[in-house]
Amino acid sequence: MVLVGGGEVLLDEQIYIAHKAANPHRFPANPVHAESKSKEERERDEEAVKKWNDKPTQVMLQIFDDCCEYHT
Repeated sequence: MVLVGGGEVLLDEQIYIAHKAANPHRFPANPVHAESKSKEERERDEEAVKKWNDKPTQVMLQIFDDCCEYHT
């Protein structure tokens, strides 16, 4: 579950994360992040991404109008 307030500073990023988790094929990982990693790290990451792509996460996104950002 992703809870978001309409008045939050990072509203777009939180909605993007929810969509990416629910449909990873439409929002693939950026290959730029893999350039600085070792071959072993890249292989481990590719294996993890493959598992994630095979079974997307069920996501419930709730956006509350005029709810402010709250840090705990």
